[in-house]
Amino acid sequence: MRDWLRTRTGDTDAWAAGTEVLRWGTLPPDALSETLARHFGVSLPDGVLLRDLPVSEALRRTGERPRGGELHETEAFLAATRERYDAVLEHLSRARPHLTVRRLPCSGLSVDEVAAEVRDAVAALSA
Repeated sequence: MRDWLRTRTGDTDAWAAGTEVLRWGTLPPDALSETLARHFGVSLPDGVLLRDLPVSEALRRTGERPRGGELHETEAFLAATRERYDAVLEHLSRARPHLTVRRLPCSGLSVDEVAAEVRDAVAALSA
């Protein structure tokens, strides 16, 4: 694990690496794409499926877990993350007009219903 962390982030400390990856989220979209490609060897996708859930429902769901939510699962953090996803997907849509971006509303759906929505969306992207 330490070798992988060193190769990908330049540090062997998982907390420091996580903090660095979170910092990347503040980069402009082009710089973020370049940074992810450089560190993780990834490229832009052919399609994007965003499972969309309102922050209020996400907080309700995390609160229902036996152990509760994680430290980062706050209304402010989830709202900021949602805004960032929107900004990145907007950028991708402009930068790569042929890229399919599909938002899958998951509010009120069961796990099986969400899985069916994802299967249908992947099939549509593959066609």
